[in-house]
Amino acid sequence: TEQLADEIARALAAQGVGPITVYNLSTADISHVLRDVFRYDTLIVGSPTYNGELFPEVEGLLQKLAARNIPQRNFAFFGSFCWAGCAVRSMAEFAQRMKWEPLGDAVEMKQGFSDDADAACQALARQIAGRIGQ
Repeated sequence: TEQLADEIARALAAQGVGPITVYNLSTADISHVLRDVFRYDTLIVGSPTYNGELFPEVEGLLQKLAARNIPQRNFAFFGSFCWAGCAVRSMAEFAQRMKWEPLGDAVEMKQGFSDDADAACQALARQIAGRIGQ
């Protein structure tokens, strides 16, 4: 999942999108993440499937966003899994509940980073850049 995040960020930068801030929710201070959600109009979230659900810190972030009734954001998402994917589906459901229209096709990676995953990241970055006017 980290490789997906890095590749999407690199591809967005290559498209001229910026500034870009990337957080690893395993170690990030959630208050800094929430501050930036209010600061920027575009949010891209990634999560591995973790015991059949979103990674707990990502789930917590999405719950905090929903509780704060964050207004419309440009939103994209991606996820990874080993045997049964759930992360992408859960984030799509979150977007529906928030009434946020996704910026592009979600990237979903099975097991490990590959040429297919790289191509999907590139495609998502192009879709995002096209939609936000970069």
